[in-house]
Amino acid sequence: MARKPAVSRGAGMERETTGLPIGSGKDNPTTGSALFFVQTDTRENDEKWAASNLKEAVWVEAADKMAALHLVESATLRMVDFNPGRPLIFSPWLDDVVTSGHRDLEAEVVLPGHLRTQAGKLVALPAA
Repeated sequence: MARKPAVSRGAGMERETTGLPIGSGKDNPTTGSALFFVQTDTRENDEKWAASNLKEAVWVEAADKMAALHLVESATLRMVDFNPGRPLIFSPWLDDVVTSGHRDLEAEVVLPGHLRTQAGKLVALPAA
């Protein structure tokens, strides 16, 4: 029998969560995934950031670190015009010079199908 998702109340709104308590440090038993914290090196003035509509740390539920980086990349991708004679610009989220990620055992839960920014904004992930 399926377990009913927990309801989180915050900022006057109710929302369903994955059912993991805050700071549980446990994987999601339904999906086998965990929460990952993906951060940026904002000191880098890399032109790759033109290919992303987000330049702040996020939490996302994923199977592993690389999957987390791919999810963040796909949710924040912005198209950049091609300029002849200049290199193509790709999203920075897969570049380990300007981003890094790790499993976060103390993070609050993230609404399924979303990533949560450090500022608390929810961003929908693209459909699989």
